Amino acid sequence: MDTSQNFVVGLRKLKLVDVQSYLGPSIYSSEHASIKPKVEVSNDDVVSQEDFHSILEKIESGLDSELEHEEWNGQQVPLWPLLPMLTIELLQKATGEQYQILKDIEKNGQFIEFVLQMDAERVVSNAIYDAVDILNELKEGQPRIISQNIDKLERDHYLYSLGPSTQSIVSAAKELDIPAMRLNQYNLVQFGYGSKSRKIEATITDSTSFVGMKIAQSKIVTKTMLKLGGLPVPEDAMTEIWEEARQVVEGIDSAVVIKPADASKGRGATTDITSLKDAETGYELRNVVYRLLEFLEESNLIEFRTPG
Repeated sequence: MDTSQNFVVGLRKLKLVDVQSYLGPSIYSSEHASIKPKVEVSNDDVVSQEDFHSILEKIESGLDSELEHEEWNGQQVPLWPLLPMLTIELLQKATGEQYQILKDIEKNGQFIEFVLQMDAERVVSNAIYDAVDILNELKEGQPRIISQNIDKLERDHYLYSLGPSTQSIVSAAKELDIPAMRLNQYNLVQFGYGSKSRKIEATITDSTSFVGMKIAQSKIVTKTMLKLGGLPVPEDAMTEIWEEARQVVEGIDSAVVIKPADASKGRGATTDITSLKDAETGYELRNVVYRLLEFLEESNLIEFRTPG
């Protein structure tokens, strides 16, 4: 299965004109999803040996690591051979994960193509775009802060990578040699193929009760149902602003947990809070997660920790 996206990188020397994404097994890999960019290369996509090493030095300084590259003889050196490894390095710096080149770079007329291992399609395609943009700007003598690209890719990875629950199921399936194919940029995954295939989204399967799913998605409703069943649940308080949360925390002696009322994946949750300072740090999440909570218009739930 493949999808295509069209990119235009201004009137630059390198143009990313197409990206093909293979979500399942392909001729490039039976184990990994893969992505194949197509880049248009102009005839004057060359620089002097001196400029090449200057550009390479700036890239390696921005990455804080060496970039594997082929040594070229002659006075003129093309930049496009750097694209695969530059993309790989951006991804590995941003995600902390290892990526592979599944098919080496190949030039056909005015176009080059290569194939990379892919997990989150949005993250990898953005890294390819960034790599093209970095080479174009450095060739034109424009300053480029590569760490900003890495920071953005890191945020993309946080947003579009599989959640911990989904990832653990996918990992278990792979250990059992069950094919797993991610179907979108979120947590929709297919296991197997054809009539025997099954689909999950996070921890929801294609046979999960809709009512049960809605109950499980709400921490408040879930706790109410558990209480009705006679099961012990931690005491809690709902708050929407820090002043409300501060009054709750000041009035208790035990540790508390602050979490969004309806979020998942553990995002926005802070545990083992025992002081007002820790509570404000957890509740503030303003620089990272609290902004997301405000966007989702969610309330925060304060739970008193129950040991065990």
